[in-house]
Amino acid sequence: MHDKIKPNCVTNPNFSEVKSGCPVHKLEQLRKVDKILPKLQKRARSKFITNLLTKKLISLNSPNKGRYIKSLRCANTITHADGKITSQYCGSRWCMVCNRIRTGKYINTYAPILETWSKSYMVTLTIPNCKAEQLKDTIDLMNQTVRRITDMFRKRKLMFRAVRKLEVTYNDLRNDYHPHFHFVVEGEEQSSLLLSEWLRRLPSTTFAAQDIREFNGDLREMFKYVTKLFTKDKQTGKHKEVNVQSLDIILRTLHGRRTFQNYGFKLEQEISEDEEMQLNESTPEGELKNDGTPTEYTWYETGWVNVDDGTILADYQVSEDIKRLLKETRLQNDS
Repeated sequence: MHDKIKPNCVTNPNFSEVKSGCPVHKLEQLRKVDKILPKLQKRARSKFITNLLTKKLISLNSPNKGRYIKSLRCANTITHADGKITSQYCGSRWCMVCNRIRTGKYINTYAPILETWSKSYMVTLTIPNCKAEQLKDTIDLMNQTVRRITDMFRKRKLMFRAVRKLEVTYNDLRNDYHPHFHFVVEGEEQSSLLLSEWLRRLPSTTFAAQDIREFNGDLREMFKYVTKLFTKDKQTGKHKEVNVQSLDIILRTLHGRRTFQNYGFKLEQEISEDEEMQLNESTPEGELKNDGTPTEYTWYETGWVNVDDGTILADYQVSEDIKRLLKETRLQNDS
């Protein structure tokens, strides 16, 4: 391991001081560690941005405040021992770190199943936008309608295999909310019947607002989020300021709800939503060695550092693109 920190050693400007009177170790000695796990660099970027967003949510003093505060502890400590790195993650739906992890789990779980299907279709089912106070009841109605449709398939003894995702977006021009379903359905007949039954049971919906097309196999697009954290202005191409009030309403409405659902098949293991999770990830063989004693790395602003000897596990250098995003979204006014 590296030598202990000395008071006069060179500091990393992204970390400043991680311990009173104890600046970080010289970067020249940290190059090998810095390139061991590139995914941790991406994870550091996601945590850096998420923390800024979460602090905006905390400032609302909403009923969700306790959950927002708790999520700031997501992956605050990473432990390395016996060829593995271990950390605790918040699992929150607004956490970009956890969304990336969860998306990977969904893809690894569902891809082998969907690959066995004969032909699949992406079916998008919508309902007229609603105001904030109507959002809960609107989603309840949507779920109830799908249950009745799947019961219809069962009673008619028609095979129905599908994956469903609930997504909610906010319309800032109309100040209302757009809950909708994305389905991946096996079979053209089943897809068409799902759509026609949705229209028949919900007279307020229109055919033009729905969509059905052959599925292109892009599961990442299917699983990556349940609400958009960042949106762009179509005219200027710039990111819009994050409306934390509307995001808070969506997150509170979705809390405790299952946003992903499988039909017609069982999963070997269910994937938890909006719950804490622990990851034990193997490191590349021969890399990031220690003497068998667990080594802890603590989060500080843009990465993880060992406060005892200054070793940096990952240090995210904020790019110009991210600085621009933070400024446009008002997550960091001085970026």
